[in-house]
Amino acid sequence: LDQVKDSAAGAMNFLVFSLSAFVGLFFGFTLAGLSGGHELTVTTFQSADWIWIVAVVLSFVLTLFLRETGLAANPAKAATSGIKA
Repeated sequence: LDQVKDSAAGAMNFLVFSLSAFVGLFFGFTLAGLSGGHELTVTTFQSADWIWIVAVVLSFVLTLFLRETGLAANPAKAATSGIKA
């Protein structure tokens, strides 16, 4: 079990940093498109902030479809392993 902890942490870090890079790029292009090449204003940022609201709502909805895969998913196995779920 200890062998996969570092791999899992590395995979999570990779996903966080790579997705952050792509989302930042997408947000920058959105800001540029909304401003029409002109100066960025508060109104432009307020319009672009809808991206984050939609992202949070979408993330919440997607979490409803996740399954438990740890010991809590199989209480019988947790009981025999001696680990509290």
